[in-house]
Amino acid sequence: MNCGLYTLMNFINPGYLGCAYNRWKTRRNPTKWAMTQEQGNISWENPIFNIDTISANMVNVLQITAFFGPLLPLGFVYSFFFFVFNYWIYKV
Repeated sequence: MNCGLYTLMNFINPGYLGCAYNRWKTRRNPTKWAMTQEQGNISWENPIFNIDTISANMVNVLQITAFFGPLLPLGFVYSFFFFVFNYWIYKV
């Protein structure tokens, strides 16, 4: 479970969700939600992409799956869904 915690925290990131809500408001009615250039840059930037942490989590899942795979075959399914979820979260 610890392997997917960082990905889950990025999925439910409150700061990023607030920025996404501001984007949605601005796209819906751009004249009502006017903002300065600095506010616009903050609102439209994506969260920080930590490639070292993400790749370490992926290697961790692969090693756990390879080690415990013969004992727990359901681990392969978990690993597959973890990689699909990772792709879906970080494809931005």
